Amino acid sequence: MRKTSFAVWIVSLLFVCMVAVPVLSAPVFGPEAEFEGKLTIYLQAYAPRERRATDRWDPPQYAWQIAADYQKIHPKVEIEFLDETSTGENYDTWLRTRLIGRNAPDIFWVQNFDANQTYGPQGLLVDLREYLSLPNPYAEGFETWGDIFTPQTWDPVKGPNGEHYVVVGDVVVTPWFYNKDIFAAAGLDPDRTPETFGEWLE
Repeated sequence: MRKTSFAVWIVSLLFVCMVAVPVLSAPVFGPEAEFEGKLTIYLQAYAPRERRATDRWDPPQYAWQIAADYQKIHPKVEIEFLDETSTGENYDTWLRTRLIGRNAPDIFWVQNFDANQTYGPQGLLVDLREYLSLPNPYAEGFETWGDIFTPQTWDPVKGPNGEHYVVVGDVVVTPWFYNKDIFAAAGLDPDRTPETFGEWLE
């Protein structure tokens, strides 16, 4: 499921980037579009690479397969995955410098709060809203690009005025567990779970 979601995410980003690449004939998107150009992609910890002797488990490599499948449809598109950097806490400086210098990767990993509070308002990112309403010719069952994402994953990454500077790459979910016996002992209905955080606090 995670690989499927990641694949849809990558293709979504490829589409968004390629709409800016000159197209010589209609249509301007989809399997029949004649995209040309080179895309550089930085996926941080998801950057595909070969296994090293020091690896405890296999590194992520599925982005290579996703790119290969995309290039079967658009053979004139060259895709380069950048190696994961070792910038650590200096990643923001690394990225900001390249954004300002107009030589940042076409697709890169960024936290939504950085995108919404800093890079987007400074005009360094593209607001994707106009593209998300376009037809989606790649992912079956989704009419538009925006339909791919559920409100639970989509709404939290919007900017203060509804901007969409980022596409969700992964999601961290925090589950809540409770002890029904303790609920009952406290005089609470153990089968009725609080629906809001405020109810939990009460």
